[in-house]
This record gives sequence, C-alpha cells and structure tokens, in this order.
Amino acid sequence: MKYGLYDSQDKCWMGNQYGPILYTDREMGCAAATVITERFKAKLGRYRCMEFKDKGLVARDEVTPPLSAEQAIKNICKGKVHL
Repeated sequence: MKYGLYDSQDKCWMGNQYGPILYTDREMGCAAATVITERFKAKLGRYRCMEFKDKGLVARDEVTPPLSAEQAIKNICKGKVHL
C-alpha cells in the first residue's frame, strides 16, 4: 500500500512536479504530515496521511512555507506542537 499527504482543506495531494509525495510506511507518512502542518503553520488535521489511489492528478500552484523544515522539527521537539 502507498500513503500520500492529503490537504483536506484544498482537497488535493501534496507533491512536486513529478507527482505526489508517497510513503510505503504509514507511520512515516503521519510524521511527515505533522511536520508539514507545523511548517505551514496550519490547523491540526488539515494535512493527513491517507491511502493513495491515483485518479487523474492535476498540478496546482506552488506554495512557500513560512518555516523551514528544520525550524518546524525544532518546534515539534520543543513541544510547541502536540502529536
């Protein structure tokens, strides 16, 4: 099974020009969703790890996050984000 990062607000899969970000391990996908939630300073539950089923993907606009990945992980480690 493959798991992807899904944006439940915009109703789209997270990815790059090559396709969605996919994980074979659900726990890794959930951890990535938590990091992305913190990095984009989004509400909990917006970005989710879900089973990926390819159904005709369409590219969307690129978004620049307000935090670096390193800063997001530091915030999680400091307990600023509840997992």
